[in-house]
Amino acid sequence: MTFAPLVSIIMPAYNAVHYIADAIKSVLQQSHQNWELIIVNDGSTDGTEDVVNRFSDNRINIITHQHSGVSKSRNVALNKIRGDYFCFLDADDILPFNSLSSRLRVFHEKRNVSFVDGVVLIKQMETNETIKEVAPIYRGNPLNELLKLSEKCFVGNTWMIRREPYSTYNFNEDMKHCEDICFYISIAKDKIYDHTTDRILTYRKRFDSVMTDYSGLEEGYYRLYQYIHNNYNLSIPKELLLKMKIMRIMFLTYLMDGRNPRCAIKSSYQYLTM
Repeated sequence: MTFAPLVSIIMPAYNAVHYIADAIKSVLQQSHQNWELIIVNDGSTDGTEDVVNRFSDNRINIITHQHSGVSKSRNVALNKIRGDYFCFLDADDILPFNSLSSRLRVFHEKRNVSFVDGVVLIKQMETNETIKEVAPIYRGNPLNELLKLSEKCFVGNTWMIRREPYSTYNFNEDMKHCEDICFYISIAKDKIYDHTTDRILTYRKRFDSVMTDYSGLEEGYYRLYQYIHNNYNLSIPKELLLKMKIMRIMFLTYLMDGRNPRCAIKSSYQYLTM
């Protein structure tokens, strides 16, 4: 493919010494080689920075700051990017060989598209067991689907984004859960979302993932709900459906972990009726 724009890849990293090398190698092995990788070391104390510094490629830039959370780290990188397009890669995940090129191909073929997604393979990191594969099924303006928390166009922080001049891109630094979908909602108005049928990410789920922080997860969904409630004029039925969707997510999260799902309903209800 002769279409070879610069892609900025943003990677926040906190105590990622055991897996960040695999993530960096997956970037180095991309079929599309015109990229920059901005790694923000979020105050790691385990030698993460030493691992990153073993890679001598001048396309890799590392920024170290005091531990401030994933949203702050992404914002630091967003202020440094130079690419025509940008995407995110967590330090424990993997980009398949054609992750960049397959998404860029969609941008090249459809000039009105602002966001391109793709298929995500979810694996258990410790056992390498495949959990499931998730494929987007939506094309068009994604805002209404995002406001419904629909998996048709959102399974995680997997979009590649066409960077627009004079646009500001910022994550809510008060959020450590749901910050990615909140970010996408904030930039989705009047934009077009599309996807490739290729696999663009291997998401490696860890036993010690932040997603096991149930109180933090509930607070994240509450902050997301408040953001939507304050900024988008949802009808009463749509707002009720949003509340029910959040309660269902928390119910299933507790249930799959063997916890009492009634606690999820009670806690979510308290958050959503404040």
